Amino acid sequence: MKPSLILFIFITSQSLVSCTGAFSSPGQNNSSLNSWVKPQVNLLTLNEIAVFPFTASSNYPKQAMSEQDLIAINNKLLNQLKLKTSTIVPDCDNSLLHNSLLHNSLARNSTGTLIERAVEYGSACHAQAVLYGMVTKYGKDKSAAFTLWLYSFRHKAVVWSASYENSQPVLTDNLLSIGQKTFSFRSSEENLFSGFSQVATELELKRTGKN
Repeated sequence: MKPSLILFIFITSQSLVSCTGAFSSPGQNNSSLNSWVKPQVNLLTLNEIAVFPFTASSNYPKQAMSEQDLIAINNKLLNQLKLKTSTIVPDCDNSLLHNSLLHNSLARNSTGTLIERAVEYGSACHAQAVLYGMVTKYGKDKSAAFTLWLYSFRHKAVVWSASYENSQPVLTDNLLSIGQKTFSFRSSEENLFSGFSQVATELELKRTGKN
């Protein structure tokens, strides 16, 4: 048998193995969600949680994200929290969303740490806790990632955190998932919003023990 023919058979067999694996788990979205709860803290006692608008990492995303983009992202998270958790998200005075506090949170050269700005915002909302987060991946290779922290005024500390990352499925997974939602590449926005749904479910699980 000619060496070229042997090589062709080997490559073909490896391709079939890869395809078989892709068919066995079509639509894999390569996502991960990790959460942490401060020991001896009952999250169920925190019923009113203000949500401080998202900020973007100074290193990522490389493409600019406007204030409008971040506010839209924040609204999606708010919707998921209201749909999938038993928490009360107070409607803070709209003036808080336009003062220097919010603008500082979105600015690359803002003063004060993220947690300091979030705590000030949550205190102004008269909430029991404040949830704040940072988008760390968005727009590159359609991936998305963020981290959330929950600060309790009663405990004067972060009592829960969650990190989420979703990388784009490989091309074979998308092509072989015909007829399914994941047939086409999902955008960074879709991957980010999928994370919000999962993280809201995770928070409710940690609070109540129920999905």
